[in-house]
Amino acid sequence: MAAVVILKYTTQPTNAGGGSLMVESIGRSRFGMGGFAVGLDDSPHTYAPGEPFVRHEARSVAEEATATTTFARVQYFMQVKDQATMGCRAGASAKFGGETYTIEAVEPGGDAPPYIGQPESLKAKRWTIKVRSTHTGTRRVTFNQMPLDAAGQPIIEVDGNGNPMTPEMRQKRDEERRKQLEDWRKNAQNGAAPFPYQPQIPSIGPGRTERDGTMTTILFVDPAKIGKFQLRGQTAKVIEITGIPLDPK
Repeated sequence: MAAVVILKYTTQPTNAGGGSLMVESIGRSRFGMGGFAVGLDDSPHTYAPGEPFVRHEARSVAEEATATTTFARVQYFMQVKDQATMGCRAGASAKFGGETYTIEAVEPGGDAPPYIGQPESLKAKRWTIKVRSTHTGTRRVTFNQMPLDAAGQPIIEVDGNGNPMTPEMRQKRDEERRKQLEDWRKNAQNGAAPFPYQPQIPSIGPGRTERDGTMTTILFVDPAKIGKFQLRGQTAKVIEITGIPLDPK
């Protein structure tokens, strides 16, 4: 039996402790997403700040011919409210989201796979940080680190040597790039080469989880410049909604 199920879900605003929802799948098959998802709201991503977020969604579902109901699996995400920090050195640890995270190593070098805005040819010093968690909680925790300087301010951008970018450094760089762009435009009609792409360098790069559970993350900021890490993340819980009628009367 093929049917279309209309789902309505409401989440409370973040400042009221609310999280976000994502329909993982619907129906008996755990493969795919249970058919196409069609948003039924005129403006699903616009809502009043501080107000509950209401969304309607249509999904196709296939069940046995004799089935009268189906079920949906929904992932519920909530921001971890813990205010935790952790030093940038081997052996440093912190409790966050019901887990204990420990830095196993901070090492120079490391491979940084390309991702949006950062080509593989990014020329910058890099370091590798390896973190392991206890994995004792009942919910999955998505975890990441924000580098802070000695004054507790976030380190967002660095130069090619891992030094945090100051306002003066950014101003000088932007002036140099504007001059390069002006020179390139003047010479463009003479067959000049394309303007070289010069990406900004983030303080922290991509990460991955190894088979043994160790989380490996690339740092573009010199670890010696980091006062501590601020831990951020969210928990995920799968909720199963049963008894959804296929032929409501």
